[in-house]
Amino acid sequence: MTARRGRFRRAREVLHRAPPPSSADAVLAAGRTLPREDGAEGLVPVARGVSLHYRIVGDGPEVVLVPCTGNDADFAAIAGPDHPERCVIFYDVRRRGRSEPVDDPTRLGFSVEVTDLEAMRQSFGVDRFAALGWSYHAGVIATYAIQHPERITRMVLAAAIPTHAGVQPLPAREPLPADLARLDQLEASGLRDRDPVAFCEAWRDVYVPLLMAVPARYPTMAPVADLPNEWPWNVARSLVFVFSQLLTYDWRPHLRGLDVPTLVVHGLADQDPVEEAREWVQALPDARLLELPAVGQFPWIEAPDRFFPAVNRFLAGERI
Repeated sequence: MTARRGRFRRAREVLHRAPPPSSADAVLAAGRTLPREDGAEGLVPVARGVSLHYRIVGDGPEVVLVPCTGNDADFAAIAGPDHPERCVIFYDVRRRGRSEPVDDPTRLGFSVEVTDLEAMRQSFGVDRFAALGWSYHAGVIATYAIQHPERITRMVLAAAIPTHAGVQPLPAREPLPADLARLDQLEASGLRDRDPVAFCEAWRDVYVPLLMAVPARYPTMAPVADLPNEWPWNVARSLVFVFSQLLTYDWRPHLRGLDVPTLVVHGLADQDPVEEAREWVQALPDARLLELPAVGQFPWIEAPDRFFPAVNRFLAGERI
């Protein structure tokens, strides 16, 4: 499960600034290169004592890096035999998905995830690459591109967070009282402690469809409830440290000098207004916007027949 502002708004309202990243997180995995082999999967160290899970699909010369949260299967349509020119490296970001847990709060947050992207590039000996990111991961990719413009060939930013802080979120959709009562009963029964996987599944059944304009597509999402990092209370803690470092940011002045072809994808039924996506396009010199009517915060799930053809054409260098 990947979460964004709408899912944990209450957590953001009580954020406290996180401690600065540990100096250990400046230590990248230099001096070794892992092979980019189709089907390879495992853990790669990106800092002292921190390893991220990765999975590679394809062995073509055009590399695409995709930060995930245990849900890489959701993006399978950008990889595989239909795209022999690509090597797609999916990786679960720090303390998410199948990556190793990290408990030290000084080693969590937005800034270290930008550093992790560079560590992944170094680890697999990638010179230049395209990248696809959703929600705040779009911001991670854009921040990396600002810092390393020579490394990024193309960016796909899906349902991206705003280009700057201070944007007031719209009220979140609330679950039905009966659904909340059921979750309360399950927690009171001890299910969260007794069977956290079952509790996570029940929680997702209530909250994730609220972010979708096409909730009937929810069952097609990759199952992640069996991953402890994706249990709601663990996701919320990870996001607290991410967003606590995004209280005063403004990427717009830096984006204006970033001449990287970019596709911004936004669902018109997203709780966050399309004007936020348009700000990305206005700030970037070479960007275009794909607006998807009747789509919420998961465009690749809710409208795969519109999302993936456009993304694949864009990654291939075709006009959108």
